[in-house]
Amino acid sequence: MKLQWRSLSPGQLRRNKILRGYQEKIDRDVSVAPPWVPRSLLRSVLLTHCMFHFDLGYVGGMSEVLGPLLGVIPDEAEAFWAFCSVMDSVGESFGPGRAGLRRKLGALGALVKVLNPGLSRLLGRRRFRLCCSRWLQLRVQPQLGLEGTRRLWEVLWTGLPCPTSCCW
Repeated sequence: MKLQWRSLSPGQLRRNKILRGYQEKIDRDVSVAPPWVPRSLLRSVLLTHCMFHFDLGYVGGMSEVLGPLLGVIPDEAEAFWAFCSVMDSVGESFGPGRAGLRRKLGALGALVKVLNPGLSRLLGRRRFRLCCSRWLQLRVQPQLGLEGTRRLWEVLWTGLPCPTSCCW
């Protein structure tokens, strides 16, 4: 799969509008990756994943999922397969229309409405989605740093409080 994108000539890439678009998005996201993320490896794994899962391609935020994995898995092949596995579990948040993300935000909204009706009213539907989508993104964002992200992921991967929780 890696050979597929590496062997493209500039002319082939110019004619492949979809792959060129993925590559441009990846390059843009790789350029702002945290300093502890090996950028060449990040780019390589993301482009290989695009070839492996071409229908999904690349969606913003995937680099933030892969970055922490590369911090603990320096081998490219192992990191690729680990990333594929993680994407299998969280990929619905990246799919067309981001239906999984909307479902998670809906579940979180219902929970906040029950647990803290005042906050729910204060934020309203629109601001709630913006605020909570940012909160859900923090599980992979560089603001936590590598160690903070690793700790949070370890807790989330336990499946507690339940495997269908809206947080992962």
